[in-house]
Amino acid sequence: GFVEFLLPEEYKAIFYIFALFTFFASLILIIKPKTVFKLYNLLLRLLKKSEVNFKLSPLLALKIFLGYSVCWIFYGISFYFLLKSLGPTIGIDIFQPIIIFVLAYQIGYLAFFAPGGIGVRELVLTKGLASFFGDVAIGVSIVARIWNLIVEIISALIALIIKIENDK
Repeated sequence: GFVEFLLPEEYKAIFYIFALFTFFASLILIIKPKTVFKLYNLLLRLLKKSEVNFKLSPLLALKIFLGYSVCWIFYGISFYFLLKSLGPTIGIDIFQPIIIFVLAYQIGYLAFFAPGGIGVRELVLTKGLASFFGDVAIGVSIVARIWNLIVEIISALIALIIKIENDK
């Protein structure tokens, strides 16, 4: 599978533990959002930061979680179509690009030392796509970054236009 290809043997257990932790943390956030925010505020107090006052019902938390999950799946599907537009995608099904893209994006997001995950996301994408695209995977990851940047700029402009219209 993808994890076996992407990660060296010594990191696979860490990856699976992190994946399980993330899954259960999400599940706890959905089931007990008040408890999670109490713990979060405790951490903020220890860091001498201001607390957040955020009310979230379990049903709303579930809706948000499902909404984000659907958005990430569609984001991954659009990445798949980007790949198809770049040339033949022999041996690649729709699920692999979704997993590779979402994983690369999230790892890049979590790389605090790299603003916007720059370089990190491309490294993960290149590694994940190398078995399908060979050396061209580097170029594909750069195209994906540019495509991503364009999508984010368009989204920001749409949000700005909506805000300007609502402020009138």
